[in-house]
Amino acid sequence: MGDLRKYTPLCIGAFALIMCTCILASTDTEARTVIDHDVVVTSDTSWADDTYEVHGNVTVVGGMTLHLSRVVLEIVGTSDGSHRIEVESGGHLIADNSTIRGSPSTIGAIFAGNVLMTTCTVEGLYVSNVTEAMLVSGVAEFRHTTIKDTKNHTAIKVTGTLEAVDCQFLELGSIALFFPDPVGARRSSMKGCTLSGRLMGTGDTYGILMSWTEAVTADVSLDVADCEFQDFSYGLQGSFDTSRASLDVLGSSFAGCGQGISISGNNASVSIVGCELEGPGTVGINIYVIDPSEASIDLTTAELVISGFDVGINIRGPAHGFRPLLDNVTVILCTQGIHVLGSTVLVEDSHVTECGVCFYVESMARIEIRRTEHTYRSGDYAPGPQAAVVAFTIVNVTTCRWKDGPFITEGNLILMGDDGVELDRLDLTEPKAMEVVVWSLTKYNDLGRLWIVPTFRVGNEGFVGANFSIYNLSAQHVEIVDDLPPTINQTWPDDGHWFATSDITVSGRVGDKGSGMASLVARIEGGQETLAVVDGDGLWSVTFDPVDDGPYRVELLATDNTGGTTAIPIANLTVDTSMPTIDIDQGLEVLVNTTWITVTGRTEPYSIVHMWEVDAPPDPPYKCEDVTEADKEGYFSLYVCMGAGLHQVSINATDRAGNVATISMTVAMDPYYPKVDITSPVRGVWLNSTMVHVSGVVTDNGPSAWVKGWIDGEEMIDDEGDFTFDLEFTEGEHSIRIDVMDEAGNRHSATVTFNVDITLPTIRIVTPKEDRFFTMERKVDLQGEVREDNLLEVTLNGEPIGLLSGIFTAALDIEEGENTYTIEAVDMAGNVARSTITILHDLTPPEYTYETTFPEGLTVDVDGTLYGTYTGTGVPHIGFAFQVSEPSRITASGGLGQAEGEGILTVWIELEEGMNTITFTVQDEAGNAASPVTYRIVLDTTPPDIRVDDPMGDVKTKERNYRLRGRMEEGSSLTIDGNEVTVNSDGTFNIQVDIVVGPNTFHLEATDRVGLTSSIDVTITRQKEADESPGPGVIVAVMGLTAVAALSRSIAGRRD
Repeated sequence: MGDLRKYTPLCIGAFALIMCTCILASTDTEARTVIDHDVVVTSDTSWADDTYEVHGNVTVVGGMTLHLSRVVLEIVGTSDGSHRIEVESGGHLIADNSTIRGSPSTIGAIFAGNVLMTTCTVEGLYVSNVTEAMLVSGVAEFRHTTIKDTKNHTAIKVTGTLEAVDCQFLELGSIALFFPDPVGARRSSMKGCTLSGRLMGTGDTYGILMSWTEAVTADVSLDVADCEFQDFSYGLQGSFDTSRASLDVLGSSFAGCGQGISISGNNASVSIVGCELEGPGTVGINIYVIDPSEASIDLTTAELVISGFDVGINIRGPAHGFRPLLDNVTVILCTQGIHVLGSTVLVEDSHVTECGVCFYVESMARIEIRRTEHTYRSGDYAPGPQAAVVAFTIVNVTTCRWKDGPFITEGNLILMGDDGVELDRLDLTEPKAMEVVVWSLTKYNDLGRLWIVPTFRVGNEGFVGANFSIYNLSAQHVEIVDDLPPTINQTWPDDGHWFATSDITVSGRVGDKGSGMASLVARIEGGQETLAVVDGDGLWSVTFDPVDDGPYRVELLATDNTGGTTAIPIANLTVDTSMPTIDIDQGLEVLVNTTWITVTGRTEPYSIVHMWEVDAPPDPPYKCEDVTEADKEGYFSLYVCMGAGLHQVSINATDRAGNVATISMTVAMDPYYPKVDITSPVRGVWLNSTMVHVSGVVTDNGPSAWVKGWIDGEEMIDDEGDFTFDLEFTEGEHSIRIDVMDEAGNRHSATVTFNVDITLPTIRIVTPKEDRFFTMERKVDLQGEVREDNLLEVTLNGEPIGLLSGIFTAALDIEEGENTYTIEAVDMAGNVARSTITILHDLTPPEYTYETTFPEGLTVDVDGTLYGTYTGTGVPHIGFAFQVSEPSRITASGGLGQAEGEGILTVWIELEEGMNTITFTVQDEAGNAASPVTYRIVLDTTPPDIRVDDPMGDVKTKERNYRLRGRMEEGSSLTIDGNEVTVNSDGTFNIQVDIVVGPNTFHLEATDRVGLTSSIDVTITRQKEADESPGPGVIVAVMGLTAVAALSRSIAGRRD
């Protein structure tokens, strides 16, 4: 298809532009709006879901807003930088999901106002005769936005405030972002952004370049957080000479930059925290304090990771007053890790390894290393005075004790280096931390140590503790080792001894060749524990009294003063002075429903248990005796047979010591099971309540003392065997199962099934549809539907009515007045549903009267015709209030209005200019219609028009009279200079007036039927004759005349 072109005027603010819109129907092109002039936004404007091609500048003036949503804005210029997009001070540009670009030529961007871009792309920027492609002098906020392809030396120059979140800056000029001295207080920030130096111009490239001098008069700052800098000559370079400037670089990364971060100058506050800098490059972080006579840079560096540079961190500054702290810094894989010139640098809690030289100093520089992992003695210096690298450590011995023994609180602990040199002596009565040099490198010495060996002396004996690393900064708890354990021998009695008494005595000898005995403890396993008294020869004796019957293991534990121990068993002993006990699991009185019984229980382990029936008959026909041995835990099981009736049984147990115990038990046999009879509910009954009454009785002819019963698993039968209770069920068919059991365990059950239905039948009357139905007919067909699966009966006013597939019909004879019919449906459960319909037989039409209301208007009756005029400001409405004798509907003809109800019903009608004819019909609910009424009114809100046909134009005459001719609204009256004159019935007039020499002005005023007026002035100039003088005035006469007149006209409508 070909191009379809149309031209549409585009108004933006107060400017009207001619816009050419091209709609391309081809499937491989996009629709776009082409604007071939400058666009100046002078009122709030929104563009959405389109491509706008603008051949000119786009300017947002102060106080106005341009909103771009899902828009591609192409600014087309004849050459690079010929056009621009500009937001003036006070203006607003809000863009989301849009693209702004120069195509095919580049454009400039000047943001002096407020700019908010979200998920946008800005590309193709260039401005001739200036260094920057984009100037931000106002407030710019970029979110999830890409800025790329700029051709100026500087991509973005910021003298205002910039906030960038999750943005990308790609393919830019030599400087991606330039922050010179701003005007006023400014706080800019960049978070989560990516800056790439690829495809930038030749020569040095900068990700961010800052230059804040003493010209800054207010607080200014830049926060850079979680950003990525890639492939720049200088990732971030800042030059400062003002105390009002601050730079915070947090959690950002620098990869492939010649210098990652370079800071120079004085006075400013700079914080570099949590950053990663990865080479290759010359310097990871470069800090240079220039002027020693001014305040140094307030520098904070912490949690940095730097790798792959010629110099990881380079710090240069005055020899005095500048002592920066490198805290928690990691520097690896660099030629020089940390290079310092002229300053003292503190390296603490850091990591510097895998470098050619970890630390390098020159020209009065000094590096002090504390709590830092680094390559041992990896340092170098340039020849010169006072250059030094010194690594310190803190030796903090807080306690000294014998290993596994008491604390040593007196004497001296000697700290020896692994080079055999005593470093210091610690008075154990008052321990304290000491700082010692691990290694140092100066022009004059080179020394180093790795380990500290603690030694404690008592008299002429020396005891050595465990070595610990000189780099271990934690508090040291030195332990001196004594590895000589005590000895125990000559014990009594022998293993396996049995005691018949309740006390146990053991004895022996103990000794120690080391630090001396501390204690000897004798204990019965799981029982008494005694601290033995040892004499000078090491002999001891312990008695345990009293002890309970049972097996025992006696153990001895000897402990010396250094915690060395020896533990041995003395003997395994057994004490047994009591008879065994017999516990029967079933109890001593047992009721069973079988001819046999298994008796289980527990006694002393390995006892012999014997069970027999007392007074058993000679040679009984069943087994009435059994013998068994209890297991290692004392459990046993015996089996005997019995007939029905009551039996006496004896059981005895003999333990391993010969102690005997005997008990008796009674066993009864009950072979009869109970019977259950459910009296309510009756099997198959239908119930219309979810609460069901259940009752019945249980009987048992056996000797059991009680009977228990369960309803569906829940115990609910009383001790007499009767049961009566209420249970709640849901709708539907249910079964109740009652289980009973007597004391002997005999069981029986019974089940009853019934139905619960609490849902009423559903009655739906199909015709008539209304619950209150009006009709003029004497017969009405009634039809409806009953829904119920278990329906018993349907009645109409108490009389049965037949159903066919759930449908009922009846022909009703209707009497004058109100007729009420009740349909009742009953289901098998006795649920009753009712539905009532009232049919009113009405043959009398309604009676009515009405009154009219015309707010802000007035009416006048002229010869039987009603005229009205309106004095209000809105649309004229007239209200009709009908008083009806019964509920009715009032309807105005032509759909003008309607009201429905009873009492007074009001219908408002909107009047139109001219004749309004309204017919109202009144109809009651039964359809009876009263006689209609027609209302007519002529609405006149226009003043009468006076048209003068003669004279017309500039007229002069020498005649003494003149005839005025014209026309006005029919039915209107006319006065000339206040004198009423005759007007024809069709509104024309022909009036003769006398005139005098000179101008003669006549005032004509018309008044229509409703009192609206208008006026006009007519002037006729009479020329003087030779022998005539000016007359005294103007005389109006009803006669014919002709004249030439000058007509001046002013018509004004008014209401009297």
